Amino acid sequence: MLDSRKRARARNKAKVTYLLAGLIYCQCGSAMTGNSSSYRTSSGIVRQHYYECNKANRIGTCHVGKIRKELVEEHVLTDMEKVLFSPEVIPTLARRLHEHSNKERGEAADALVHLEREMNRLNSQIENLVTVLAEGAGAQVSAIVEKLKSLENQKKAMADEYQKLKARCDAQSLDLSAITSYLNQQAQILKSGNPDACRRLINTFVERVNVSPENTEVIYKITTVVFAGGGGGSRTHRPEERPQEAATSVGCIFGFAPASPTARLRGNYLDECPAAPPRIGAG
Repeated sequence: MLDSRKRARARNKAKVTYLLAGLIYCQCGSAMTGNSSSYRTSSGIVRQHYYECNKANRIGTCHVGKIRKELVEEHVLTDMEKVLFSPEVIPTLARRLHEHSNKERGEAADALVHLEREMNRLNSQIENLVTVLAEGAGAQVSAIVEKLKSLENQKKAMADEYQKLKARCDAQSLDLSAITSYLNQQAQILKSGNPDACRRLINTFVERVNVSPENTEVIYKITTVVFAGGGGGSRTHRPEERPQEAATSVGCIFGFAPASPTARLRGNYLDECPAAPPRIGAG
């Protein structure tokens, strides 16, 4: 799979896509942004691409070096392949996603019953206050009106929550084979090495990437994963609002955060390379 991604990168060499844009963070807590610089060699000008800490670049309060783009991105893709999309992992992951989806629907149904009770109680309070106003509340009119406004706001919030829970309860139950098929499709996208497709895949599954000179840690999302085919449904947590282009209908897989050990990437920083070439420009 690594070789196929390298070939894909070569085909897309003219276009630079920073796969971890918006997801990669320095050990100091600041976001890192994609950048590039050039240097001269006997063969001509060479451009190198990297991620750089915003604090180091803008205000100089962080002294972490630049991290090589291709190395950290390949590490993340390889980790995703191992943790999520290997042939050994997919059946287990699909089963757990299926179980989690059914659990989510059951929990939503229980929450819906409780919310309906609360909405009935709230409606009774509103009706009682309206009756008091109709019978003449005297000096308490202003206080009652303010209380009614507060209850009406609560009622609106409950109604919004009711619709969300109802959508989750009505969502079509996910078939285990459909989830397995979806994960296999994502494995093929990862294998293709297409930069834009890989970036969408990373955005779907990865919460953030924490880097330091010693370690690179990939943290996976708890998210709703969008896939082509199947029935409609609600999406929860922090889903990517980008369904696959080929999708004609959308379903949901309620995911979880798989454990991924912190991995070491040595020699990853440009500043650690011997005889670093001088910069002649950035872009």
